[in-house]
Amino acid sequence: AGEDSCTLVTQCSIDRLGRLITQAAHWRGAVAAAVVAYDGATGEHVAVREARRRIEAAVAEIGACGVGVGLPVRRTIALYEDGGLGLYPINAARNAALRLATTELVLLLDVDFLPSTGLHSTVAGSAAELRRRCVEERRLLVLPAFESCADACEAAALAAGGKPALAAAVVAGRARTFASDGRCGDTFPQGHRATDSKRWLATDGAYSVEHEEGFEPFVVASRRLVPPYDERFTGFGRNKILQLWEAA
Repeated sequence: AGEDSCTLVTQCSIDRLGRLITQAAHWRGAVAAAVVAYDGATGEHVAVREARRRIEAAVAEIGACGVGVGLPVRRTIALYEDGGLGLYPINAARNAALRLATTELVLLLDVDFLPSTGLHSTVAGSAAELRRRCVEERRLLVLPAFESCADACEAAALAAGGKPALAAAVVAGRARTFASDGRCGDTFPQGHRATDSKRWLATDGAYSVEHEEGFEPFVVASRRLVPPYDERFTGFGRNKILQLWEAA
């Protein structure tokens, strides 16, 4: 299994390029990202020339940080132009990013999340087994999702610390399953409830997860078999549910 066994697929608006840079720093493999010519901070469309300039600067920063330098990885960041009309085209951008990927396996992850230390090496080290499960058995590898109850700096530290640091933070009340209650932000427990994060924290082995209504986890999947996102959903919130229902 090589560095290019699995591509992290994501999307973001122009104002979140910094998050993309941070996310790329936590993933040692291929990255495919679609960047929408829209500034979420101002709510305004960004001119194509300015958008390309900012994307080029982000690519340069990724290289300056040593991310991917000297590694046989493909990191593709492409501009997605939506014409500047309507709500943020989140699922259209997700599909655009998915089309940029070339590996059999893809990690579908929102740009606000950081893959934990060791995730890429785990996926790369078991790529043959994952391909068998995701392609031949048509399964998805469900990833537990957590959020820090403090700030982005602690989130980065938890991702770098791996499972032991995360487990300690959950016990101390500094982290929780994403959107499981209102302590740290949005609440939508059914989005990740079926993952059973408490069980994941307590075991080192794999276990089966049953789909339930509202389930929208982040997953590793076969690029060729995963259903496309429904582009009728725009804006933010509850926009991956239909894709996961179709995959289940």
